[in-house]
Amino acid sequence: MHEQRLKIKSFLAGAAIHLAPSCGDAFGAALIAHMGFEAVHLSGHAVHKSLGLPDAGLASANEFESRVLAIVDAVDLPLIVDGETGFGGVRNMRRTMRLLGRAGASAIHFEDQFTPRRYRSAGSPTIPIEEMVAKLKAALDERRDESLAIVARSEERSSEAALIERLVAYAADGVDALWSSDFSADVIRQVRARAHGIPFVGIATDARKAAAAGVRIAIYPTTAIIGAAWGMKTVLARLREGAGAPDEVFRDLARMDEIRAWFRTLGEKKYAD
Repeated sequence: MHEQRLKIKSFLAGAAIHLAPSCGDAFGAALIAHMGFEAVHLSGHAVHKSLGLPDAGLASANEFESRVLAIVDAVDLPLIVDGETGFGGVRNMRRTMRLLGRAGASAIHFEDQFTPRRYRSAGSPTIPIEEMVAKLKAALDERRDESLAIVARSEERSSEAALIERLVAYAADGVDALWSSDFSADVIRQVRARAHGIPFVGIATDARKAAAAGVRIAIYPTTAIIGAAWGMKTVLARLREGAGAPDEVFRDLARMDEIRAWFRTLGEKKYAD
């Protein structure tokens, strides 16, 4: 656990950008590891969709904890965890830190939306800066391992100036990184200039430009889970059309033999007799 956390800290301290695709469960994390990525991200959006729920803060801290435990057991990769809003106020934030930290998170990001969150994060109302600063201080105070990275995220969208003000205030709290929701390079540079070069983590449409601006870990919250849905829909359509045998269902699908071989042996090394 400590070693994986140090990897995240080294990513944040470096100049390169590292990719951390998102998943909602250990199965997705195992595939991300199989594909050779350096880190994995547990997306709150993906967790909610895997439960058949809208991304609106309906999943509990314990449900996130169980996903973290399963992923840490399944893969040997640093795990960045979506801590949502901390699932409430300052007291909730403290408990969330205990749960996710003990479960094995390598980094946790927290956002400044109201609890419960609104459907779809863009444009959702944010709590006062002072309240978020207090929640982040509680998270930092509750941290038992200094190598566990804490990332602050803002959903402020009223103006770039307001967004920058919030991010600078959160950086002053002592967090390890800030989250970028694909912010412009100018916003990131302004914040870093006022916050001692703090690194960013988050969504990066253009990884090269994001890296130049200061994003050190690029995250893709829904890419893999939407791809998984497409894959299931594709084979289910074939099944519905009468291709009942597996060979018929998978016929002509690129690299299906490789993925079936991986699927058959998933987890066997860790649980060999």
